[in-house]
Amino acid sequence: MTTSSQFAPGTLERVRAFINTAVTAEEDVLSSPDRASEWLLRHELLDAAEEIGAADLVFLSDWRRALRDVALANNGGAQTAAELAWGDMRDRAARLPLRLLVGQTPEQTSIVPAGTSAQRVAGRLAGYLYDGVKAGTFRRLKACPEQTCLYAFYDHSKNASATWCSMAVCGNRAKARRRREREKGDQGGFEGWQPSA
Repeated sequence: MTTSSQFAPGTLERVRAFINTAVTAEEDVLSSPDRASEWLLRHELLDAAEEIGAADLVFLSDWRRALRDVALANNGGAQTAAELAWGDMRDRAARLPLRLLVGQTPEQTSIVPAGTSAQRVAGRLAGYLYDGVKAGTFRRLKACPEQTCLYAFYDHSKNASATWCSMAVCGNRAKARRRREREKGDQGGFEGWQPSA
């Protein structure tokens, strides 16, 4: 469920959008090189001269899963899960080829992704993630914990306490499920009860 209030600030929005490229298996943007290339170009993660091949789709799907795991960890996941997610992201980023472009002045110097097209896309995403960490906005990039959803959203709440992509949909599902479980556990509590004589 996308609303403009879920958009992340700056380039972190590209990370959020990339995580959400697989709403369903039928709608997976990374299901074909053509669909992936078109989407990545439109979201400025791929240059026009770059091409995405079939092998790149597996690499990018793995990156998407790793980014979603980090967003889930930002949503109050267990400490060990958060450590594993961030450790996986750290290992992935360490394997990305990067180049230092030295400009005429220090301000014109930058680090740019290198390698295959998919590695360059992942490098850009890693750079945007880094920008979010430095800006203090990254921790608010979360993924909905509802297992049938896992939608990435940006938590705009005052105290960064939002849990669900939509309280009206996923939040209500979780509340209803907890209520059913509570009621199931309460069954038999008064069965066979007789007032004392």
